[in-house]
Amino acid sequence: MADSSERVISSWKDVRKEIETLLKSEKSKEVKKTFKKFVKNAEKDIKNLVEKDIVGILNKVKKERRQLEKTIDKAMQTEIKKAKEFVATQKKELSKLQVKVEEFVTTARKESKKKQSKKINKKKAPVKSTKKATKKVVAKKGTKKAVTSKPKATASKAKKKAKRHV
Repeated sequence: MADSSERVISSWKDVRKEIETLLKSEKSKEVKKTFKKFVKNAEKDIKNLVEKDIVGILNKVKKERRQLEKTIDKAMQTEIKKAKEFVATQKKELSKLQVKVEEFVTTARKESKKKQSKKINKKKAPVKSTKKATKKVVAKKGTKKAVTSKPKATASKAKKKAKRHV
């Protein structure tokens, strides 16, 4: 590249010298011809330099792009590995916590069932009546409808409440 640029500079100097000598001798036709040749040669040299530079620059850019892609891929793979390891450790910790929670829940259920059965047994012991309390249907005159009521189930409600609180 330096070779061709030096060649262009030296050719400019040569042409300048020729032009100066031709102007002194007043041969304008020859000056025009040599100047045209010089311009054509200079254009060719400049085009070659530019084309070589463009190709070289494009190759450098492509090479740098490939290197950047490789480094980015490596960085992404390491980050993905780190993320997967983090997720795996968190899953392990969560499974351990889940086991502990399930143990606490089962022990709490067993204790609540024992307490409920003791409460139910205590409630049933003092009540020794064999009568069932029922409400009668009362018929009223007018446009109102008859009202019916259902007997209360105290034992089943207590079980339902206990299940909700556990």
